[in-house]
Amino acid sequence: AKYSYEAEAKCKEWIETLTGEKCPAGEQQFGPWLQDGVVLCKLVNSIKEKSGETQGDGRLAKIAKIHDVQGKDDSPFNKSKKMDNITA
Repeated sequence: AKYSYEAEAKCKEWIETLTGEKCPAGEQQFGPWLQDGVVLCKLVNSIKEKSGETQGDGRLAKIAKIHDVQGKDDSPFNKSKKMDNITA
């Protein structure tokens, strides 16, 4: 599939809205902006904050159990739990 600049713009707007961070201007800045991980940590923290998720309240564990990924090291659940104490 071809790269969609329309999808990029929508994602960029969504991330900027949730994090308060602005992607650097210019073509081909979106990828590097995400790759350093800072904005992604802020995004995860923002989503958790807005969902009411706090450390240890179990909501992510319930979601993981529903999706049967709790025991898999590469699961999104386990990756997000590793980011619990990361602040950007």
